[in-house]
Amino acid sequence: RTRLRISKTRGIAMKRKGIVAFLIILALGTGLTLLNRCSGGDMATVRIVLNSDNSFVSKRNSLIDKFFNFFETKLYAVAVSDWVSGYDTLTLTVSGPDMQTITAVIPPTADSYTIEVPAGTGRIFTIIATESGDRKNGGRSIETLSPGESKTIQLRMLPIPTGLTGQGSSPPNINLIWSYIPGATGYYVYRAINNAEGPYTRSGGLVPQGSPGYGVTFNQSGEPGNTYFFRVAMVGEHGEGVETEEVSITIP
Repeated sequence: RTRLRISKTRGIAMKRKGIVAFLIILALGTGLTLLNRCSGGDMATVRIVLNSDNSFVSKRNSLIDKFFNFFETKLYAVAVSDWVSGYDTLTLTVSGPDMQTITAVIPPTADSYTIEVPAGTGRIFTIIATESGDRKNGGRSIETLSPGESKTIQLRMLPIPTGLTGQGSSPPNINLIWSYIPGATGYYVYRAINNAEGPYTRSGGLVPQGSPGYGVTFNQSGEPGNTYFFRVAMVGEHGEGVETEEVSITIP
């Protein structure tokens, strides 16, 4: 009987220790969660590296690159910039679902920039280089960020078409023209109807490259009484660039 009582006593003690250990782990987990939230744990740190369009080449990662990429959530991956800015301003915007749009002005001589943004999916990073108020180059990347993550992304700064103008005529036709960009494989035209803020949808397929000295032209029909807003983006070897500012055309 004495042995039975001792066994039961030990069993009860073990259960109590198990419960205490569980409560301690639960408390620690709750504390870490609160600490994580209070210390900005729902944020991610992103280093943006700018690169020019001219020298971009797809290359296999070296063993060193793979090593740093493997530990990217703890340490920035190696990234080298070849961007040389000759522009007046560099403007960064970060947007996405369930977050307020962030806007930051980057020093014109910078080739990289680090920023904290809310973690989540569909985070759109856009940088636009301007000269005398005109868009000249731009890069964009869409990222998924985890809380507490440190990540390096590279933005390829591609030329933005300039000189976009247009007019509407009767019968209801729309005529656009913009500058020729050497090396472009074509252009995409985006259109919104009666609202400059959009939504913008791609209008037609890839517009063929134009000729030096003549520019690139685009024509389509429209409905009388509507105002159409257009933006144009170049497409090159390394993807699609950032769109121009919109122009409006009202069909008489």
